[in-house]
Formats: sequence, C-alpha cells, structure tokens
Amino acid sequence: MENQDRSRAHYQAAIGTSSELGAYSRLCAAGEQVSARGAWLDWVDDENYRGVHADPFSLRTKNDERGRSSEEAAARRDKAASRRP
Repeated sequence: MENQDRSRAHYQAAIGTSSELGAYSRLCAAGEQVSARGAWLDWVDDENYRGVHADPFSLRTKNDERGRSSEEAAARRDKAASRRP
C-alpha cells in the first residue's frame, strides 16, 4: 500500500508532463498488486473463497460435505467470525 501511495503521489506530480503515462502505468500496477494481495489474504482466511473473478455461476447454492448449503455454511462462518476478538 505504501508503494501505491508513492505511485499515486508521483502520478499526481507528473500530470501534464511527458512522464505522466509511465507514472500512470506504475500506479495501475501498484493497485493491481494491492488487489491481488487482498485476494490472497481473503483466500487464506476463507476456505470457501471463490476468487476475485468468480463468475455468477460460482454463487449457486452447493452442498458442502456435511449436507448444508454453502449459504448456511457462510452464515455459520460469519457468526463464528463475529465472535473473534
């Protein structure tokens, strides 16, 4: 996130100059890194995480190994997460 902040400041300073395109490219790359790392953290924390580019079909109700729907499993997970300090 620090890299993204630095890239944003560099881009804002470069607006209207010949280095604007390069600064914008670096800002976009930094944003993609932050997004990718956030997705990885979500994946690590949630065993049922479907990913950043999950299509609508991945949201269909599926049964988990205990016979509960994925929506029920998600509700139980959210309830358990809310109990954590």
